[in-house]
Amino acid sequence: MGAKVRHYFAHSRSDRPCSSGAETGIHLAAKQLIADRLAIPVPTLIAIVEAPDSRGHVLSVSKKLYPGADRYPVLDAMLEVGLVDIRPDLIVTLGGVKILIEVAVTHYVDEEKKRRLEERGLRCIEISLGHVDRTLTLEVLEHELYNQNNASWIVNPRLDEVRPLLEQQLAKQVAQANERIRRADEVLARERQRQIEAAIRLEQEREAAAERRAAERERREEEARRLREQEAKEASARWKARLEFERAMEAKRIEEAQMLWATQRDAQDLEGMEAQARQLLADCDQLSAQVSATTTLPLRLALPQLQRTVRRKMSRLDIDAPPLALTCEIPGEWVFGITSIEWKFGLFLDAVYNPEELTRFRQWRSLVDLTESARVLGLKEVPLLSEARELLERARYYQLLEALPAVASLKALPDARQAVMEFIGHLASYNMVEFVPRSADDFTYRAVPSNLWAVPPFHSD
Repeated sequence: MGAKVRHYFAHSRSDRPCSSGAETGIHLAAKQLIADRLAIPVPTLIAIVEAPDSRGHVLSVSKKLYPGADRYPVLDAMLEVGLVDIRPDLIVTLGGVKILIEVAVTHYVDEEKKRRLEERGLRCIEISLGHVDRTLTLEVLEHELYNQNNASWIVNPRLDEVRPLLEQQLAKQVAQANERIRRADEVLARERQRQIEAAIRLEQEREAAAERRAAERERREEEARRLREQEAKEASARWKARLEFERAMEAKRIEEAQMLWATQRDAQDLEGMEAQARQLLADCDQLSAQVSATTTLPLRLALPQLQRTVRRKMSRLDIDAPPLALTCEIPGEWVFGITSIEWKFGLFLDAVYNPEELTRFRQWRSLVDLTESARVLGLKEVPLLSEARELLERARYYQLLEALPAVASLKALPDARQAVMEFIGHLASYNMVEFVPRSADDFTYRAVPSNLWAVPPFHSD
């Protein structure tokens, strides 16, 4: 099979300098296509005249002289024919009229050349190809060449021929528009005068109405003042009478409350309260002994959340047993009713020694954070402590603490907040956390890496 060849534009192979060979090739090829096809693109020819009316609105009158076409046949086409000081790219004959054709790739018709064309009464069409790709094929060039949107009239004497008629029509339209504007201005002026007069009358009526309202207002204010004085006197008398009545009722209520309180206090079962307090203390002691009996982490933890959290975090930290410090006894460690090592280790792994705290060594935390961790883990105070506090409150209300030593002893029972604070303080004594008390019932702390602890971090039985 032979090689395939297509038409293309290339620079000359001679030694002459060629700074715009592609543009020259397109220019020459376009002229040759017109000469070969004997057809040109003809743009639409429209004559337009414009003028403003008295308000500056621009009016226009136009007339389409020729509809235009992408490809219109011509009788002949002559290349590079000189006309004294004008040398067009082509001269074609269309309907017995000579038309000059300019093909613009990089150079377009300037004002001077346009002036010379107008002085001679010539017709000239410019075809713009400056936007086409410089490596286009002959087929693409022909498509762009025969597109009337790329062509425009530079000069055409027909425009000057129809201009006087269009100017007459435009002058008539401008005159009619100015007349309408004049009449509208007169109507507007009359309406404005009417509005001014109406506004003056309305203002006079408003002033008169304002004077009447002012007089009526003064009369009503005087009546209201006399009425307020009368009401104030009556209200003062009623207030004094009510105040005396309320004082008497308050004195009676206080007396009745004191009598009721004394009756209720006398009716208290002191022996029953004392027995209940002793039983609560005994139950708390028994629970404390049960909780403190185990120092190793059981296989089955009491709370489901502890079961999941402790085992999972132990596996992530690759440890087998709790730190030695967590097995030491602290005051109130039985408050949650489960083996103390369970809640200590669960809280330790959740809020002290976990990957997040180890990577954020400078992160300070507070009692609020510990309390939230305890809540998430499911740690709750045993009901015994709630019963003890309720009994204490009842004894305080009736002022029976001095008379019931066993009830007074309930004040020594711990609560969850005290147990957690003791736990963090105990860790601080082993240098496992930095501990900073802020008040009697609050503190901040942050974890310390295990290599800085005061005792071996982990042990196993």
